[in-house]
Amino acid sequence: KIGVFHVAMGGGEALEREDLFELAAHARSVGLVPNLTTNGRLVDARMADRLRVFGQVNLSLDGSLLFKDQNALRSYQEARLKSIELPKENLMPDAQWNTLRTFKAYGHQPWASLQPPLQALGDQSEVMVTGLEGVKFKFQPRQFVPISFASGRSSWSLSLSNLACKKIYLLVIPFVDNHDVYSSVARVAVETSDGAVLARTLHVPGDLDWWTPPAIVGEFATARQPRTDRFGLLPLLKPAQGDWAEGRPPAFPQSAYWANCRQLHLSSAILNVVEMDLGRPRLLKSLNVSTLGTAPALGVVAIAAETDQGLGLLDGTPYAPPEKFAAGRVLFAFQKPGDTLGWRLEGEAFSVTSDSRLFPSFPTLNSLARAGETATGQAVSPEFAIRTNENWMVLEMHGGDSATVGGQCNLCVRLVDAQSGAVLREALPKGSQIVIEERVGLEGLQGKRVRLEIVDRNTAPTFAWIGLRKVTLTGNEP
Repeated sequence: KIGVFHVAMGGGEALEREDLFELAAHARSVGLVPNLTTNGRLVDARMADRLRVFGQVNLSLDGSLLFKDQNALRSYQEARLKSIELPKENLMPDAQWNTLRTFKAYGHQPWASLQPPLQALGDQSEVMVTGLEGVKFKFQPRQFVPISFASGRSSWSLSLSNLACKKIYLLVIPFVDNHDVYSSVARVAVETSDGAVLARTLHVPGDLDWWTPPAIVGEFATARQPRTDRFGLLPLLKPAQGDWAEGRPPAFPQSAYWANCRQLHLSSAILNVVEMDLGRPRLLKSLNVSTLGTAPALGVVAIAAETDQGLGLLDGTPYAPPEKFAAGRVLFAFQKPGDTLGWRLEGEAFSVTSDSRLFPSFPTLNSLARAGETATGQAVSPEFAIRTNENWMVLEMHGGDSATVGGQCNLCVRLVDAQSGAVLREALPKGSQIVIEERVGLEGLQGKRVRLEIVDRNTAPTFAWIGLRKVTLTGNEP
């Protein structure tokens, strides 16, 4: 009656349930298709036959050991990770930690024994966090970026210069305490090169710990036990149980079971890792970290990024993605004037820049910003060859309306034969300032030497420009 046709069964490990197949059969009997997610460890030939009751079986595998054991994967992991340097002018000594907010009750024990938070690291300038092996956090010893209302800077921004990132990791000192419990305390946001904003709000408890370490405040600390990676899951309850014994709180809840933040245990402080997962590599313009309200404070110690680099290190190994799933070869990406090196810019129209009215947050190679709508010209790329496995050209483009004049487009991107000049493929803008992906098939062109021509012969006063942000050749199917 409410439009439910499938039921998902997972865990924990769902196959540990003695009544799992009974539940699946019941779902079938009432018209539902049961689907299962399992780690596969309990599946043998007999079990595999019984799995036929499910409409779909999803296998969840932990590949972390492969990255430790296989040199190619380890090299790939190292190549895609990048440390992002913090501006020295934004840093403050950790000895000034007590200026960032009002610390109530810190005048008596055990709080009076608190130390500068990075004191335990001494002159150390690099750390790794358990559970994020391979991610190296590099920083200036005994310094961090302060963010709080009391410090006069409750919001801090960092330029990322269109870095292609899939994840951002922030190592922070969470200057929060019991006055911030059950509150939203901070916000982390990234702006992409095309103007989109992706944000994450941080809460206490769950996303951040109380920064005070067990070595000093004992049972008051929220990070007292090892935080085992359970993939977000708890073991199954027995029928008569009302709660997990380990989940019943003493003075504070046992954070091993309710917190999803990774922690770096120091004798002088607890630091947390805040992860921004962007889902896929995106060109990032900037990062912003802000605290919410007058009490919470953060100290940003280090930032690391997972980029889109290093995939070529897997070529020739079993771990290289199939050609049709490969990320592709970026031929041209326009972020600054120097990115037209080797191009021939004809006329007065084309330049690599943003436009203050239509696309102020990102640059493209366009025929608008330099001399206006009525300016005309042509941008011609260097020659390049289309490789055997490259079946598609992906153009990230925007612009106005094209018309056919004298049998030719007056606003378009053309792929032409480098020798004869014959037009092989053509793509038109969609009449929008928003950058849109246009996929152009390359069937039959593999091995040819070609070049791109961006054409603007449109002299109309409006919708008479074209822009190109990125060109990628790929075997990836649309």
